[in-house]
Amino acid sequence: MDPVAKSYQRQEDVISAIRTLQNKGIDTDGLYIVYLHDDRVEHPAENPEAVTVGMNETNLGTAVDRIFPVSRDKAASFFRELGFEEDDALPLIEALEEADTVLVLTDPPEFSIL
Repeated sequence: MDPVAKSYQRQEDVISAIRTLQNKGIDTDGLYIVYLHDDRVEHPAENPEAVTVGMNETNLGTAVDRIFPVSRDKAASFFRELGFEEDDALPLIEALEEADTVLVLTDPPEFSIL
């Protein structure tokens, strides 16, 4: 099955989505948290202490291993590596440029989860 992704504006919503996936018994090994790394602006996901605390408080510590900052010029190739076609990656890149965090599940179940 093709990967699925959803963008979130708030870190709390990302954590809530991951918790929901885990509560549904979905394997989160193929879960990636992606944000745009920009030297001019600090993204909330760039504060590993805050993210780690938030993840650990909600028993989501293993997801911290899959937080990926990507640069503008590498975003398209990163999404292709995760299995997205170029046309499908474009809206995700646009979301990153708007400072959203994109949650990707590379091996989703048959039913809609994100």
